[in-house]
Amino acid sequence: VQPKLNEQELYTEAVALYDQYVDAGNGKSSTISGSSDLFYKGMWMPGLLPSLDAQATGWDHDWNTQSVSTQNANVKNSYDTALGIIDCANALLVDLDYSGITTLTVLEGEARAMRDFIYMYLVENWGNVPLPGNQTCGSDIEVLDFIIADLTKAAALLNWQPRDGQYGRFTKGMALSYLGEAYLW
Repeated sequence: VQPKLNEQELYTEAVALYDQYVDAGNGKSSTISGSSDLFYKGMWMPGLLPSLDAQATGWDHDWNTQSVSTQNANVKNSYDTALGIIDCANALLVDLDYSGITTLTVLEGEARAMRDFIYMYLVENWGNVPLPGNQTCGSDIEVLDFIIADLTKAAALLNWQPRDGQYGRFTKGMALSYLGEAYLW
């Protein structure tokens, strides 16, 4: 039987969730991807394809010729890392529920918002992606319906101001912004 986490351990787990997304400038590698530039390249490439010719090193040749494959290191890294972040958010949600501590609703909102932020990225760039508890991929509509329902819950749990005044955390404004984007898709 897994021991229940206390409040401080749950806060630490939430910090670890954010650490999966960005290395906070400390130069350390993400525990999921092993890369210190986690999403700096891979996440934004599909959306910024026309502007990727700013470097003369040739690393972006496949992108500029539209011949990038799913085995491209940046694509594979960003997809695998995104799924890893979703797993971490899901683990935090399970731990929060199991703990029985009902005063940590903002942490639940942050975990849901982070998960949905990543799901939006995945569905926008890959379409069908696996939903929590499913071994198979959901259709675009199923994923967007999941995001809309989950972001609605997250927005209800989050505050307009970031938790503990720590800017960069997910807020009600972020959840509502991405909820609007999900409706537009």
